Amino acid sequence: MTQKEFDKCKQDLDNLCKSIMKDKRPEYTNENEDVLHNFKQIGERLNISPLKTWLVYTMKGFESIISHVNNANLKEAESIKSRFADLSNYTDIGYALYKEERDVKKKNN
Repeated sequence: MTQKEFDKCKQDLDNLCKSIMKDKRPEYTNENEDVLHNFKQIGERLNISPLKTWLVYTMKGFESIISHVNNANLKEAESIKSRFADLSNYTDIGYALYKEERDVKKKNN
């Protein structure tokens, strides 16, 4: 793959990431102003940290991609492209959760 082809591929995935994030945000936040609300709320219900909640979601995404890599004939319930986009979004969300947690710790010390 050439650099130009890679850049187009990345831009295409980035556009899908933005679209998915925009479409899913109201549902995942319950229209809360805090875009990380879903991870905090589920973590609270399960008595785990928001980052551990995020990790479960992220690992689920990886497991799905692994399944399809290991079995090319596996029926796709959701496109692999959208699964990669989800993982990219989860990376952004994970970093935001991590940063927020660290910022709170610094503020409290």
